[in-house]
Amino acid sequence: HIAIDRIESVDVTSVIFYAYPQAGKEKMKDGRLPIEVFVERKVSEDWPQEYLTGMAKLLLGNDMPVSIEDGTPVEHSGSWHACISYSTETATCAVRKVLLESENRDDDSDYDSDDIEEYVRGGFGKHIHALADARDAKGRTALGLASKESREVIHKYLLFCGRYKLQIGPPEYRTATSVVLRAQDLAEQVDYGVIFDKADNDGNGKLDRKELSSIASSIGFDPDLFFK
Repeated sequence: HIAIDRIESVDVTSVIFYAYPQAGKEKMKDGRLPIEVFVERKVSEDWPQEYLTGMAKLLLGNDMPVSIEDGTPVEHSGSWHACISYSTETATCAVRKVLLESENRDDDSDYDSDDIEEYVRGGFGKHIHALADARDAKGRTALGLASKESREVIHKYLLFCGRYKLQIGPPEYRTATSVVLRAQDLAEQVDYGVIFDKADNDGNGKLDRKELSSIASSIGFDPDLFFK
């Protein structure tokens, strides 16, 4: 913590945390967790973005609320909830990397400790439902605390195709070759009323062929298919 307070170089700080991972779970004098210092820190010559992200990823992986093995709750200090509440590039990148499977990203660590390597590798995305529902000391869910940037990363793992929340239950329809499931689209919703009003040039409340053709692509229609 002294090294963090004095804004020591990445070489000094990283060695300390690799040697003593528990320090990443202990709060600073001002009440912040070490990960908060790094996700707030501005990029500089001594602290380029890749090193800020690397340190944040190390601290985050070392203090996750669930076990990497089976996703069961484990004791933690709140680094997951703290990190995902920030919208900085460092925080967002750390969240992305700690969820990503190890075989899908470069191993940028030269350290030999098996325990530390486990934190660096990440792979927590397979437990995304448990992570999204994990509650902080005040009972708030992680997903509810997440910034827009972190939520988008989480949704890529949590939702079907990154935007659809599948409803648990029997399928809506089933055939010999397909199953239809009900899902809620959580992507940014389009205000079709505004789009139609802008295209309604004569203000008669209806869209003729020419007016509809002009907005076809913006509402998901293929003009070549519908207006031949």
